[in-house]
Amino acid sequence: MRRAPRFLAALLLAFHLFSCTPGGTGGISPPPPAATSSPVLSTGSPGARPTESPGKVGEHWKEVLASRLKTAPGLVYCSAGDASPLVKVIEGKEHKVKEKWPSETIKYHLALRPDGTELWCTPPYWEFGKGLLRLPLMVMNPKNGAIMEKIPCPGAVMTAFTPDSEKAYVSLIASSTVEVYDVKTRKKTGAIDAGKHPKSLCVSFDGRRLYVGHSSAVTADTVTTPQGIKLPRVDTGSEYVTVIDTASDKVTEKIAVKGIPAGLALKPDGSLLYASVNNVVRKPYTALTKGPVAVIDTAGGKIIRTITYPGTHPISDLAYTPDGKKVYGICGGLQDSAFVFDAEKHVLKKVIALDVGG
Repeated sequence: MRRAPRFLAALLLAFHLFSCTPGGTGGISPPPPAATSSPVLSTGSPGARPTESPGKVGEHWKEVLASRLKTAPGLVYCSAGDASPLVKVIEGKEHKVKEKWPSETIKYHLALRPDGTELWCTPPYWEFGKGLLRLPLMVMNPKNGAIMEKIPCPGAVMTAFTPDSEKAYVSLIASSTVEVYDVKTRKKTGAIDAGKHPKSLCVSFDGRRLYVGHSSAVTADTVTTPQGIKLPRVDTGSEYVTVIDTASDKVTEKIAVKGIPAGLALKPDGSLLYASVNNVVRKPYTALTKGPVAVIDTAGGKIIRTITYPGTHPISDLAYTPDGKKVYGICGGLQDSAFVFDAEKHVLKKVIALDVGG
């Protein structure tokens, strides 16, 4: 009986951590690009934000998206999200598992290189009983799951590529750093101070801006409960979305959201950003609890709407549909659910119950 408080405390911490991290995410294999030129978009904003050059392809993103939507669905890659280190390959059209690839510690996030030639896989950065891990980021062959290279990048949790597949950004959740990599050489070329405990990454469709969300993270320290139990210390991230200019890799803006923006989804035209905002609870232990989904006007850097949703656990990740009409959110832990938002009216449309591990 004396072991029960220790077990329950550890169990609650585990549920908190897994609810704030993606149990398995993936990428859809892209069709051939509709055009060779890079799109140039206008957000209609002053100052440092880029504007559309006269006579250029301001609506080019719509043409590319239309081409992708007409193309037959490809493959979806997702980590198993359980004790088995597997990558599942799902047929995009039939939604059936096509293959299962055994791999090393693939439990966190998968990012498909835009040209479809590589799959970058970030492992877990922390584990019960082991503490902080120093596992490498792995580059896999998306055709057969073979590991092509291991990149030393301790604490990596998510990867985002520029549309031209030339640069990769990797968030290191236990720090304040987003690292920059040359995709061709797989060598680190820079590091950006993006705020405490960076997690979610979104690159704009024109490749000019990177949006960074934050979360909570276990640090090397421990805290002791009133019962004398030692637990890993959970520290909370910055309460803003960081905006980075990808040409200079400099922070140009910080958008305050009154909470921790753990999950991000950028509208294809770059005009709106959905952020799942988590509230911070500091007693008796530091943790994140459910907050609203904030709808941010990227041109003005302001929240224009907040959306509440049912349940007790916060949304950990968000994704726009290619037509920009819907946003999907996912929640794990004790509440395995998906949420469908109307991205035109900014309201919750549907809640979908998922199996454990969703």
